[in-house]
Amino acid sequence: MKAWPLILAGALLTSACAHPPERNAVVARAEAMTQRAAQAYAKGELATARNNYSSALRLYESLADSEGRARTMLSLARVMAQAGKPMDARAEIEALLAEPGPLNPATRLTAHGRAAGLALTIGDTHAAQRHLDQAATLCTAPCPDGAALTVLRARVWLAQGKAAEALTLADKVVADSAHAGSEHGNALRVRAQALAALGKHREATEAAMWALEFDQMRGRSELVILDLQLLAQAHQALGEAEIARRYQTLAERARAARRDLLGGGADE
Repeated sequence: MKAWPLILAGALLTSACAHPPERNAVVARAEAMTQRAAQAYAKGELATARNNYSSALRLYESLADSEGRARTMLSLARVMAQAGKPMDARAEIEALLAEPGPLNPATRLTAHGRAAGLALTIGDTHAAQRHLDQAATLCTAPCPDGAALTVLRARVWLAQGKAAEALTLADKVVADSAHAGSEHGNALRVRAQALAALGKHREATEAAMWALEFDQMRGRSELVILDLQLLAQAHQALGEAEIARRYQTLAERARAARRDLLGGGADE
């Protein structure tokens, strides 16, 4: 038994004197491809992003690196969703969650969160709620994804006709802007939708305008389009047809420009 400390000390001394181990070349290639894919995704180059993520996925699979594979599959699903294929993206994430191998809790939380968002996109509120509940059990303090999950829950409630409850959750995220990050704009958008559902269209225009300014600053064209549509709908409900037409024209122009930039491959 006393030999173990001596062996351990010897190992530590040896490692201290030795050169640091070389970085795994295969992992380095996978990480480089993932970085290129993320950059392409940010610029709206979805085909390039998909190709790089797919190559990275094969490299992680060649090493039986389940975590690297899972993270890359989630990124590929996001590209699919952005390309107008939410059902395919959802199927990929559901398949990942159904696999028998263990996943890191943070990765599993992200998977459930994205599955919830995709389920909501295609109108399956029951599945969205189920995934949200599973994500919530993994979101322990401190939880960087707390704001995103709160916004998702607000969207589910809004889809279920619970506008007042959705407004309460959206306001909670908006008020906590220091920790909301990118979810601040999403919360403002849900706030606008909830206010409109409650018949408070003037307040809805204010929330939608704040969301528009936020998304414009971040360069999120797909969200800018949604904000413009909300503004058009709210002004139409207020009887301000000329203003509504102006925002609708801006939304259509933005959609056409985004489609051209993406090579006609995306459908918001």
